[in-house]
Amino acid sequence: MKHIAFYIANFNHRAGTERCVSIIASQLAEEYKVSIISFNEGLNPGFPINENINLYSLEGEKIKRHKTIPIVRRLLKLYKKIKFDCIIVVDICIFLPVYFLKKVTHIKSIAWEHFNCVNQRSKVDEFSRKLAVKYADKVIVLGQHDLNNYKTKFPKLKKIDYIYNPIAFDIDNNFEIKNKKIIAAGRLEYQKGFDLLIKAWEILEQESIDWELEIYGEGSLKDELQKQISSLGLKRISLKGNTENLKNEMNQAGMFVFSSRYEGFGLVLLEAQAQGLPIVSFNCKEGPSEIIDDGVNGFLVESENYEMLAKKMDELMKNDALRLSFSLNSQKDLSRFNLNSIIQKWKTVLNELQI
Repeated sequence: MKHIAFYIANFNHRAGTERCVSIIASQLAEEYKVSIISFNEGLNPGFPINENINLYSLEGEKIKRHKTIPIVRRLLKLYKKIKFDCIIVVDICIFLPVYFLKKVTHIKSIAWEHFNCVNQRSKVDEFSRKLAVKYADKVIVLGQHDLNNYKTKFPKLKKIDYIYNPIAFDIDNNFEIKNKKIIAAGRLEYQKGFDLLIKAWEILEQESIDWELEIYGEGSLKDELQKQISSLGLKRISLKGNTENLKNEMNQAGMFVFSSRYEGFGLVLLEAQAQGLPIVSFNCKEGPSEIIDDGVNGFLVESENYEMLAKKMDELMKNDALRLSFSLNSQKDLSRFNLNSIIQKWKTVLNELQI
């Protein structure tokens, strides 16, 4: 049986990337031997996984400075111990240690982009991306748009394809037109733009007296966001922390709002659509425009334009017929994100690499 290792920054985290890995890895574990290796921590996963999956940690959090060489040594030592045939690098920016591993082994590697090609990160991350483009046996991105971005930026790159992330929830439209709760969800970090959403809500709260906004997730900006809410005197917006059942919260909502400054894809948008929620989203790079049909099942708004975000939220809040129409159209293209077809695409890629 072939052995696949997923290499991820920290499998303990509870975010879209980790949820997606738990789903894909668990499905592949039905036919392959599967391990998940974390750069940091990772032995207490935030999502359920197949009981046959083995977890390992390189304990990068215990290395104070200059982590690359010690991590390469630990990764090589682990490889000699468990002998995986292919390593799937979850987030292309951590490809650097795998580059060195490939220099001394014959393993196949897949670089799985979880942000997007146009997102400018640190110089180290960009260097890692360039290494992945040149040396990975396959690059996988999350959508057609980012595939085009990569082909434009790296015109010589041929070993690339896109595979959508799968819907984590069952498709079950329980939309209730009377629900007056708006929800948003994601890590409380700069990327997710919740500070912009709070500014939008400041515009809305005085007029929308029968609506409330709930934000689900944890992160380093929690205190800062709470101070922003308090300083503006907002009463009907709350930071709810993590939830074990986001699907249930969605079933009690009347709208979903997506305020990210940038994304790899935006898995939570699919989850909202699967529950029949109308959506208002920034048209950020990359993902929302590949999921939302503007004016049909949601609104796409100029990225970071919180005033326009507030305007479109207000339009939906005041128009029951429009919310219902968006809800009825919310699931029209979700077959693209069916788990079975996505797993088959992963198997095809692995077969091409003779894994």
